[in-house]
Amino acid sequence: METQENAFKEIIKYGLILGFIQISLTILMYLIDINLLVGFKGAGIRLLLVAILVIFFAIRIRTLQGGFMTFGEGFKAMFIMGLIGMLMETTLMYALYNFIDTDLAEQTKQITMNTTQEMLEKFNVPADQMEKSMEEIEKQDFSYSILKMLQAILGSTIIGSGFSAIVAAIIKKESKLF
Repeated sequence: METQENAFKEIIKYGLILGFIQISLTILMYLIDINLLVGFKGAGIRLLLVAILVIFFAIRIRTLQGGFMTFGEGFKAMFIMGLIGMLMETTLMYALYNFIDTDLAEQTKQITMNTTQEMLEKFNVPADQMEKSMEEIEKQDFSYSILKMLQAILGSTIIGSGFSAIVAAIIKKESKLF
């Protein structure tokens, strides 16, 4: 029982560490270049870093448990760590869009429009279709409301569950009874 309590404390600790790293990276990207924060490159960097850290922390927890971890234990550990980190970063993003930089939604829209236009031009999309696409983006709301925050949490939870299940299946190591 004590090992499980220690493991749970470690899960929470690593979740908080993950959250602080995500927050630090988000702030750094925001300060360096907003394109990094809202673009595909920045999202890819954040996703890769989170994946690596969650796997690393899950393996450390397995080591703490004597080198063994069932699929369920691994899934729970990674899911909780990811959830803590995601909630911390989502809260920062809400504050960033609604209190710290209230123009960020409009900047995000402009970046999205520019990126989309460049991509459509690269693929030689006809001008009338390009115009329709740009009009659709113009109509979109890029604000970060409570509803959008909840949608982000739900989406991240679903993706995180799948990731946690896959990695838990890979890193599980059950003790042999005989």
